[in-house]
Amino acid sequence: MRIDSKKLGLLAALATIALLVAACGGGGSTSSDSTASTGAEEGGGGSTSTATGVKEAEAAVAAGYKGTERMPPSTGPAAQKGKNVWVISCIQAGGSGCSVVARVLEEAAPHLGWNITLVDGKGDPNVENQAIRQAVAAKADGIIDIAIDCGTIKNSLQVAKEAGIPVVGVYAFDCDDPKIGGQQMFAASPNYGTKNIGEYFENWGRLRADYAIAKTEGKAKIIELPDPTFLLSSYGMEGFNAELKEKCPECEVVGEVEIPFGDVVEGKAGQKVQTILTQHPEADVLVPAYDPQTQGIAQSVKASGRSEMMVLGGEGFEANLELIREGLQSVAVATSVEQIGWGGADALNRVFAGQPKIPDQGAGYTIINKEHNLPPKGQNWKSRVDYQSAFESVWAGKGE
Repeated sequence: MRIDSKKLGLLAALATIALLVAACGGGGSTSSDSTASTGAEEGGGGSTSTATGVKEAEAAVAAGYKGTERMPPSTGPAAQKGKNVWVISCIQAGGSGCSVVARVLEEAAPHLGWNITLVDGKGDPNVENQAIRQAVAAKADGIIDIAIDCGTIKNSLQVAKEAGIPVVGVYAFDCDDPKIGGQQMFAASPNYGTKNIGEYFENWGRLRADYAIAKTEGKAKIIELPDPTFLLSSYGMEGFNAELKEKCPECEVVGEVEIPFGDVVEGKAGQKVQTILTQHPEADVLVPAYDPQTQGIAQSVKASGRSEMMVLGGEGFEANLELIREGLQSVAVATSVEQIGWGGADALNRVFAGQPKIPDQGAGYTIINKEHNLPPKGQNWKSRVDYQSAFESVWAGKGE
């Protein structure tokens, strides 16, 4: 995440900000309001009829209600104890998604016999790079990078690599991602059950589209709010639009406006949303890029008088679950944030044991709305599989 350090006080004041993923590059689209179409007017009318597409989308939503998370592997190396591990979080302010992963890594550490040094990257590339070099100077055994993409810290990663210190990237895009273009720098990453993190978020975008298709019976009129700052947004929107093209010939993207994360921090996002809603009274589905953006524009949607608008939330953070309770957000397609955090610890443990090929660790998605899977007030959503016990069993030596 790239945020001017002078904005951090403002960011911390935004209690609902729960940024999940940092990105060094984003998928560009347009820089201003534009109109586009998907489905019947793009791609030759899609690959399926509306009725068939709706049926397929409904099946995907039904599976999403049940949750697609899986148990982690039951085999693997025992805990490689006595390691000094530095955890570098993209930002800890405002209860961020990065802070959630940092917390679960600290919870996992005693089961691995590790000493953890947590450093707050503060959303500042200078701080993030300095933290990696400090870890090298401290002769850390390993580093876990939470949501700081390779392109931002490439030179510092090279320093760690030359020092023989492995770096595991959790919710971070490596330099060999095609949207960055370069060579792999991470020793390993969690296995999301997909070929890479990009595909994981593409599939997340597809499931968000399935929800819109199913709930509008294949006639969605959509406004998209991409964020050019984040690869998460790029891959998620690509997956969303691919699903529309394949399953929904009568769905249409009627408007789009970019909302960089800085607009959310500075309070500019709401006005952009109000403007585009006024321009497109026919729209019935709003697609923010991710949960913190939804938090930043929810009240503006309410103020616009568009109470019928479907607002597709993102990853399922606690603040967004509250928006669902208040009727300001329609749904969340929750990602396995905590399970992936534990997977990051397991990935580094496997690297320490000389087993850098990481098996599927069971990450998936669960759809949450008022009628399905909404946890009690004040609680985060958690995966329904007992991943924690599975990882602990392997680390205790029962998986060898």
